[in-house]
Amino acid sequence: PAVRQLFGNRIAVLVGDYLAARAYRKLTNIRDWTYVEIMAQVVDDMASSEAAFARIGPFELTEADCLDIARGKTAGLFGAACRLGAMSVGASEPDCLSMREYGINLGIAFQLADDLLDVFGQAREIGKDAGRDVITGQFSLPIVAALESPDGHNVRRIIEEFRSRDLGGDELDAALANLADAVDNAGGRARAQEMALEHVERARAA
Repeated sequence: PAVRQLFGNRIAVLVGDYLAARAYRKLTNIRDWTYVEIMAQVVDDMASSEAAFARIGPFELTEADCLDIARGKTAGLFGAACRLGAMSVGASEPDCLSMREYGINLGIAFQLADDLLDVFGQAREIGKDAGRDVITGQFSLPIVAALESPDGHNVRRIIEEFRSRDLGGDELDAALANLADAVDNAGGRARAQEMALEHVERARAA
C-alpha cells in the first residue's frame, strides 16, 4: 500500500518533501553542479506547469495545453532522470540528450495513459477514484479532445450537470460512467491513445 493509504495525505506529503531533500543531498555529494542544476530546473518547470494549469479555465484548455502541461509536469522529470542516468556512467553528450528525449516522450505517453485511467479506469485497479480530475475541474487530454469534437456538446452537458449538483455515491458513479461513454463516443479515448502511442514510438526512435 502507498504511504498515503497507510498514514494519510499529510504524512505522505511530508515523506515526499523528505525524500526530495535527501535526493538533493545525494546530488551535492557528487560534486558536479550540473546534476543539481538539471534537477533544480526540473522542479522549477514542474511548479510552473502546475501554476499555468491552474490559471486556465477547464473549458478553455486545448490539446496543446495538455501536452505542454504533461511536458513540464511529468515528462521533464522522466527526461532528466534518463539524462542523469546516462551522465552518471560517462555517456557522450549526444547520447545523454538522446536519453533525455527518450524520457520526455515516455513521460508524455505515461501521462496520457494516466489521463485515460482517470476517465476509464476502475478504482480497484488504479488505486484511486476514477473521475477525480474532472470533479476537481482538472480536465485531461481525453476530456479536452472530446470537448473539441463535433459531439463535444454532449460531454460538456454531462460535466456541467454533475458539477452543478452535489452528487455522491451511486449517483456520482452513474454520472461518471455516462461521462466516460460520452468521451469515448466523441473520440476522446481514441485520440489520447493515438497520441500516447505516437510518443511511445518517438521514445523508441530516440
